[in-house]
Amino acid sequence: MHEQEWQAVQEFSYSSRPGNERVAMMDVAKVAREYLPAKRLEQLKTAVAEATLNAIEHGNQNRPE
Repeated sequence: MHEQEWQAVQEFSYSSRPGNERVAMMDVAKVAREYLPAKRLEQLKTAVAEATLNAIEHGNQNRPE
C-alpha cells in the first residue's frame, strides 16, 4: 500500500474580523475548484466558513490583531 503524500497548494491568513469567513471561503473555493467536483466544493466552502467563523468568534473573541 502506498502512502499518499500531501502538500499545500495555497496558504491563507486573515484578521479576526466578522465577514472574513466569507473571504476565506471564496479564496479557498478559487483554488479548490480545480481539484473537487461541485458537490464536494460546496461542502468544503461550508466547512471553511464555519471553521473560520468559529476561530474569529471563539478563538480570538473578534479581536482583529
